[in-house]
Amino acid sequence: MADGAALAAQCELLTDISSVEGYCEWMAGLGKSPLEGCAYELHSSSYGEANRTAVFFATFTASHVGEGGPVAKMCKVWNAPWALGELGWV
Repeated sequence: MADGAALAAQCELLTDISSVEGYCEWMAGLGKSPLEGCAYELHSSSYGEANRTAVFFATFTASHVGEGGPVAKMCKVWNAPWALGELGWV
């Protein structure tokens, strides 16, 4: 990871996180609790040398083992309002 690498995410929880390092720290916190034992399966990744951008597509799985859990099941595919806003459609 390059020092100062920027992050853009389609997730309201991450709007205050603007670096890849910050995101990694946030995810590490989730993996300690409340989502201890979480994992992901990487389906695809690419890197564009011209604009130095990395893109990853993965399936994230976890069980809520912390306080207030467990949650029975959740499946989130994409954030439509965010994506439409990024396209200027809302």
